[in-house]
Amino acid sequence: MWLSIFIIYTIPPCPPPSPSIPLFCMKHSVHGANYIYGATLFPQQINAAASFNRDLVKTMGRIQSKDTKAGGIPWLFSPILGINTQPLWSRSFETFGECPYVAAEMGKAIIRGIQTEDDPEFPGLPPAAACMKHFIAYPAAVTGHDRSPIELDSRTVKQLYAPPFTAAVQEAGVKSAMEAYTEVSGVPMASSREYLVDLLRDEMGFEGMLVTDYNEIANLHQFHCVAENMSEAVELAMRDTSIDMSMNPPLAVGFADAVLDLVRRGMVPEKRIDASVARVLALKEWLGLLENPFHLLDGFPLLEASVGSAADKEVAMALARESIVLLENPQSLLPLEPSIMADKKIFVTGQGCDNLGMQSGGWTLHWQGAHRNSVFTDGKTFFEGLKEIFPLSKVWYHPGVTVAGTDIPGQREALRHAKEADVIVACVGESSYAEKPGDVNDLSLPAGQLEYIEKLTAMGPPVVAVLVEGRARIVGTALDNASAVLDAMLVGPSGGEALAEIIAGDINPSGRLPFTYPRYSGVAPQQYYRKPSSLCTTGRAILPFKYIDCPRQWEFGHGLSYTSFAYRNVSLSATTIDENTPLVVSLTVVNTGRRRGKETVLLFVTDKVRRVTPEYKMLRRFEKVGLLEAGKSSVFI
Repeated sequence: MWLSIFIIYTIPPCPPPSPSIPLFCMKHSVHGANYIYGATLFPQQINAAASFNRDLVKTMGRIQSKDTKAGGIPWLFSPILGINTQPLWSRSFETFGECPYVAAEMGKAIIRGIQTEDDPEFPGLPPAAACMKHFIAYPAAVTGHDRSPIELDSRTVKQLYAPPFTAAVQEAGVKSAMEAYTEVSGVPMASSREYLVDLLRDEMGFEGMLVTDYNEIANLHQFHCVAENMSEAVELAMRDTSIDMSMNPPLAVGFADAVLDLVRRGMVPEKRIDASVARVLALKEWLGLLENPFHLLDGFPLLEASVGSAADKEVAMALARESIVLLENPQSLLPLEPSIMADKKIFVTGQGCDNLGMQSGGWTLHWQGAHRNSVFTDGKTFFEGLKEIFPLSKVWYHPGVTVAGTDIPGQREALRHAKEADVIVACVGESSYAEKPGDVNDLSLPAGQLEYIEKLTAMGPPVVAVLVEGRARIVGTALDNASAVLDAMLVGPSGGEALAEIIAGDINPSGRLPFTYPRYSGVAPQQYYRKPSSLCTTGRAILPFKYIDCPRQWEFGHGLSYTSFAYRNVSLSATTIDENTPLVVSLTVVNTGRRRGKETVLLFVTDKVRRVTPEYKMLRRFEKVGLLEAGKSSVFI
């Protein structure tokens, strides 16, 4: 029932339109047009960030836009531009990670893809509109729970959370925006003049259409408790913000009735409504709807035929390959050459290893994700990918434990197979979820899963652990004895083949973590740009104690390769600069290993002294160096 309601509300209810003013329809297309049958499904945004590949992300945006338009819908609720500062947050996987600069760069890329004009594949195809969301600071809930209150000062909001939105407005020309469910420092976003007028409109210069998240104006009364009734809630939103459209529940007319009444009574100026109507009409005109509301359905029959094309799926596969992160490989177990593994036994275990829904996450075919492999039109699980890439090996699967950590019947037999295996591939992680139902009260993975991994690593055969999760869940010491660790995150239906290719060495991993992976819940959240005073202690009960850097499982930007790279000839265009002096950094990247591979160059900047305490470091530029053959070099500027 919830799903039916959710799908219905994506078409905002409104009075029957006049012949010249068409309805506005949208789809939540965030990693592909996931509600268009047969559309190509991509890795989630968190994986897109891990690829550090702007070109692939832009192409992803173009394809999800094209496929959504094939359903006659020209407005996409995408991308999510909040930075992931709270690992407990259930929507972490929808973001481009914790870094403002990465989120800004990936946000610009995907928006340019979504809003592609003059698509050479479909001459004359009208554009679609992206919708940047959720404005602003939505991921920063103190508790980590979805839709919970946020306590941030305006400086922090502008410094950390605003840059992706500013870039979307000023550099990518995003056409629409969505405000967030949440309150910031006690003021719900749907009634915030500070953020929806002063920051969004005046400082950023956003001229596009602003829509609420689901039922947020009514929530000023029903949820946030800042308005006594619906009429007062509408008055607050119209008087104090620049909201143009209210996303209402199905068949709800309370907002429309209240607006008409307030205007008639002089409580809301008619010119305020005129301003919003103008922005709505301007967007419809840009999309070509005023000229012909059915142009997508009538004029482009080849558009529907392109949905799920082989070329589109190859882009999803390329993004999957570049998004998987090799975290640990201390004894160089990986890659496993298929020829060497002939007649060897590979035991695959963990629910995430044979579940397309778990490797794809929420907002995949259904709101909470898909829980049966049979509902997918294509794709391979990790188990299926391994069977295909190691055809001469004996690949056997048993789930072992549930994601909740409970034993599955046959586990004792599974452990016997594990002990006899030459290599164990074990998936650990989460089931699929979206929004509030994905809230958890403990960042640690269920004890049963971790205990199962520890049993496997104690048996003798080398263990390749694969993280299948939408956020950084604490693993404790369970993976300390694994021979290799890969983070697949939510790599999507292409992930089975991509992971198997990486394990076999057909693909050299090049993904990097777009977030800091905490080792203990007590030091989470803590981003790579933490302040200098954000330190831990040795914990000794007697003096003298020492300040130490807080322990983390893996750092932001961490990611290994099967080859090695060296940076040489590093030079700066100046040694003394001011705010008006650009600084050019150049260097040569050399593949010093034996395999070809890709490398992401990360440029961090640090202020030694600043009036407002500086960050430990901040990423200011990144560039992914294309495929380098062993011994070859590339100049990066």
